[in-house]
Amino acid sequence: MVFVRVALALCLACALPLATAFAQTTAPGSAALAAPRVFNPARAKAFHDFGSLNNLNFQSSEDAKQVVDLLLSQFELKSQYDVFVTDDDNDTPNAQAFFNPETNRHQIVFNRKFLAQIRTASGTPWALYGMAAHEIAHLMALHYERRLDYHTQELEADFFAGFALGKMGVPSYEEAVSFIRSLPTPRGGITHPARARRLAAMGAGWSYATGGEPPDVASSSTAVDGPGVLSKFKTRPNRDLYGHDINTTGDKPGTPGLTLEACARACNDTKTCKGFSFNRWKGHCFLKDDVKGPATETPAAIIGVKPKYALPPTAKGGTTVLEVQRNTVYLDEPIDGPALITSTYETCQAQCVTGPLKLKCVAFSFYKTSHECKLFNASEGYFYDQSVDSGYKRQEIARAFVAPNATTGFPFLLSSRGNGR
Repeated sequence: MVFVRVALALCLACALPLATAFAQTTAPGSAALAAPRVFNPARAKAFHDFGSLNNLNFQSSEDAKQVVDLLLSQFELKSQYDVFVTDDDNDTPNAQAFFNPETNRHQIVFNRKFLAQIRTASGTPWALYGMAAHEIAHLMALHYERRLDYHTQELEADFFAGFALGKMGVPSYEEAVSFIRSLPTPRGGITHPARARRLAAMGAGWSYATGGEPPDVASSSTAVDGPGVLSKFKTRPNRDLYGHDINTTGDKPGTPGLTLEACARACNDTKTCKGFSFNRWKGHCFLKDDVKGPATETPAAIIGVKPKYALPPTAKGGTTVLEVQRNTVYLDEPIDGPALITSTYETCQAQCVTGPLKLKCVAFSFYKTSHECKLFNASEGYFYDQSVDSGYKRQEIARAFVAPNATTGFPFLLSSRGNGR
């Protein structure tokens, strides 16, 4: 679950270290504590009966219960949980898994409004199934009994959710981690790790289930990220580097499901790697056997090169594309400066494109009600929010600069394509 409800309530997001046994048992304090039913992830069965998922959109408690049962069937387990969908924001603001001492039963509760937000923000039902798998993991891992820190619990649950979706046949990494991307905040806190670490955990679970190498995922942040090697690299944020990729996943370049530190470690451990490009919005790592460039500008990525090589120059010319992102918000720290109040989205956009901070600004958010305009010089990614419209700048070098845009008067192309690869 996303927020802690009571001492036995469990938060919404985590990853399963392979050394951790998940078990299904009775609640703590019950008269007869059953012997844990431990399963081996290798025994999990692939699930391809997608027809049975039709119309299971968590509109009712019955829908949600069917999804929970389908997820558990992959591991030859039968549900011992009560599952509900509620409209009570105060009681359950998002999703929760906990032991109810009044009924002596495990319960998983989903908030209907929160489900709708996740469904809209992600655009795929897999986000909802990933959320359900995450909550199941909290109970199966006995997080209400084991004395684990919150971050460990969340990372364990995220890994299991990715693994379960991989076994269900989710076709792509992007769809597998859509649940994490749809959550309303990128920042870590007392109860939850930062989004980058959670993406790495959930992506690693999906990769492992779909035939990838066993992931380097464990219960501590040090084990997830590995030894700190990023400081050995020369880095430049807001830059991307195309071509000369070493690592591939399937028939596509790059490795999904990594953190920035893990990407740097992979390059450090690869003899032919001279540097890397890391898409921090997608948790995708691209190792490079050449770093001559040129590099393109985008807030989605950061590049790093080994010390004996030079950082590639930024591409000259090309087209700067302004991506329009409706119902989207950036939650990073804004550029230092006076608070901006603008009358429209377009005037906020102009502050990023032609205003005094144009050389620093790579993304912006316009709050529709307060008219507040926030500018950013870096970002960990964007989130769904109906009360905000946003945008960001990226560079394309395939075409020459165009004349000023007829709508805005700026020498930029307007787009809503997305955040690249």
